[in-house]
Amino acid sequence: MFYLRGLVGKQARLKTRFVAKREGKTRHEIKMDALRAEQAAEAEAAAKAEAAAAAAAAAEAEAAANAEAEAEEESSA
Repeated sequence: MFYLRGLVGKQARLKTRFVAKREGKTRHEIKMDALRAEQAAEAEAAAKAEAAAAAAAAAEAEAAANAEAEAEEESSA
């Protein structure tokens, strides 16, 4: 058993081989880039939706104000 001690525990020697460095991005970097792009697209879509909602609310308020103005003109005339 003594002769096997180098194969177990903290003294274990890892079998390593030298591999050429890969070119380009790692799988993790590609994944994170895609995630960032997706989040940016979602944020842009949310901003567009919010702007459209604000424009619709402004148009509705303007229409209500015009209706009130017309009603006042009719009542004063």
